[in-house]
Amino acid sequence: VKNTLSRLATAAVGIPILLYLMFLAPQPAFAVVVVFAIARAAHELMRMTVDHRALQWLGVASTSALAATLIFARSLPLLVTAVLVVPALGALAALSAPEPSEAAGRRLAWLVAGPLYAGGLLSSVGALHLGVLGPTEAGGQWVLLAMWLAWGSDTAGYFAGRFFGKHPLAPRVSPKKTVEGSIGGLLGS
Repeated sequence: VKNTLSRLATAAVGIPILLYLMFLAPQPAFAVVVVFAIARAAHELMRMTVDHRALQWLGVASTSALAATLIFARSLPLLVTAVLVVPALGALAALSAPEPSEAAGRRLAWLVAGPLYAGGLLSSVGALHLGVLGPTEAGGQWVLLAMWLAWGSDTAGYFAGRFFGKHPLAPRVSPKKTVEGSIGGLLGS
């Protein structure tokens, strides 16, 4: 019950702010918030996967820079350059700290692929809002649709798993996830 109340309180505060940013604020405001959210996600990702603090911050900076470029740049050569340069810089940075050697491969992989994963995928939300993928005036509507699908999946999956969940989905990865919850999530979206 406490977890549900916490989720509802977060939604009660967060949803009006997001709606304001998507529909009433100056158009780039939502994209700037998306870049900050991507930076926060990159920080969590790098903290979990990269064992050197300086390299973690480099991963956050390169993810944020790639995301901002993908959202705001309107030049194909600039986009291609960013997608090629950021992973190359990650590879070079990983080589700067080869010890401990047993973690070097994982560190290299996350500094190369992490910015593409977090920055590349999540930046599509900001690009969608700015109209890169469709008409500009409908950007907020497209983002809202994507959010409704995610929220519907998350909410239905949570409650289906909580009330009907009996069969573990992947206990080693996420012990509380159930087959019933995943089916509820699919139906919710």
